[in-house]
Amino acid sequence: TQVTMRFWMISAIGAIIGIIIFLVDSKIPPLFHKILYTSNMTKLLTWNIIILVIVGLAVLSSAGIIDAQKKFGSSYYYLNHQLLYGVLPGLALMYIFSKIDYRKWKKFSLLLLFGALILMIMVLIPKFGISLRGASRWLELAGVSFQPSEALKLSLVIYLAAWFGGRDARIKTAL
Repeated sequence: TQVTMRFWMISAIGAIIGIIIFLVDSKIPPLFHKILYTSNMTKLLTWNIIILVIVGLAVLSSAGIIDAQKKFGSSYYYLNHQLLYGVLPGLALMYIFSKIDYRKWKKFSLLLLFGALILMIMVLIPKFGISLRGASRWLELAGVSFQPSEALKLSLVIYLAAWFGGRDARIKTAL
């Protein structure tokens, strides 16, 4: 069908863009080179994220064309919405958080975990929690609604990384 053909064309274009970027990597201006990555692992991770975002946007664009046209009168409503409210803030936050030294995350890992657990408990409080279809999963604070389980996932990863990272020091002192 036309939607499937469009999906594969957009995916192929994303893959070609990724290959071109990889091949002309040495010709990236020094300013962007400094912003994008500092080591080979960071470079690999950055390009993987960019390619995943491109493929994800291609899938969203092709899957939501008909529904968006019927509901909103624009075939690319979902794509534009995801770019504006998902990709741009996500890339900005990725850049900001990449500039924070990871050792600072380690110091606040337990505090972040407890904060996320408190947010999870707040979901059960009717004043803050939002119930949809019989399930309370959303929280509304300062006019912004979000799922605190997402904050819990991130804080748990940070906490476990800090805990496993400090394991060597605990083992050496125990011996």
